[in-house]
Amino acid sequence: MSSDKGTTIESIFDRWGEQIEELREKMSDIKQLNHAQLEMYAKRQNLVEERGVVLMNMAKINSQVKALYSQKYKDYKERGNLIYKSEVQLENLIKGELAEEYHKLEMYKVLAEFYEETLKTIDNMIYGVRNVITIHQLANGDTFK
Repeated sequence: MSSDKGTTIESIFDRWGEQIEELREKMSDIKQLNHAQLEMYAKRQNLVEERGVVLMNMAKINSQVKALYSQKYKDYKERGNLIYKSEVQLENLIKGELAEEYHKLEMYKVLAEFYEETLKTIDNMIYGVRNVITIHQLANGDTFK
């Protein structure tokens, strides 16, 4: 993700939304159904690969946040000149200082969830191909041999 995370994530949402819509349109045309099914498998693989990159980046940022948190906690405890009434206050202080990193992590989580849901949609579409063929056969009395 670039420095303009909102736009980048929105563009990913838009891109995959458009691709799902294109597949849906192809599914509605029995003549394009074979091509649509092949395209679904290809797009599903692309989605899995993109999701993998997001999950790796999320794990990397999570490790960085934990290391930063640990270091800040240790620094505050060793200095001892910070007045706080409880561990919760110290934790909140550190989390506030790491707000940008936590935000990045949350954005990756949102993106990972989006990929999961989009994968489910494509899987449902792949499963639905058989139903489209059955409906076409029932409606038109056609058989495919």
